[in-house]
Amino acid sequence: MAASRWPLAAPLRRLAAFALDYLWIALYLLVLAGVGSFLAFGPLESQVAALAASPVVADLLILALTVLPVTLYFAQQEAARGGTWGKRRLGLRVVRVDGARPSFGRSLVRAAAKFTPWQIAHLGVARLIRLPEPPAWALWSAVLALVLVAGYVGLLFLSPSHRTVHDLVAGTAVVEAPRSG
Repeated sequence: MAASRWPLAAPLRRLAAFALDYLWIALYLLVLAGVGSFLAFGPLESQVAALAASPVVADLLILALTVLPVTLYFAQQEAARGGTWGKRRLGLRVVRVDGARPSFGRSLVRAAAKFTPWQIAHLGVARLIRLPEPPAWALWSAVLALVLVAGYVGLLFLSPSHRTVHDLVAGTAVVEAPRSG
């Protein structure tokens, strides 16, 4: 990795930045759950039930309403501002390995790789919860998601560069940088 003008971010600071970002993600999911519950048990009950009857349609709804917006937020913020709200609060910045700011495309690849375990978990957990006899792969997808997350976190701590799978795939690193608004 080419030298950056800033030192590599420590793993615990990266996790703390993600925890800050996750507060906003959790708030978004809470609002989404409230609106969804109102619609599902209120004026659009039959339409929502018809949509959710198909596991494939339910998967696409989950993807479109949860994983996709979060992925796009992370990609946009990292490309345009060098980092998400949490990273900026803690003085961290996402850079290409040559130290330059990543493009939106590179940031999108990074965010997609970061949230792939989340989507894999959604696919399995949705079936485990909703189907009386879920397919065997549903449990294994949830386990796979946990293994992937453990691998991401393990690599963060064990790699000398503290780069995770999504950093390696996108050719990025997270560095300590001056805080910005």
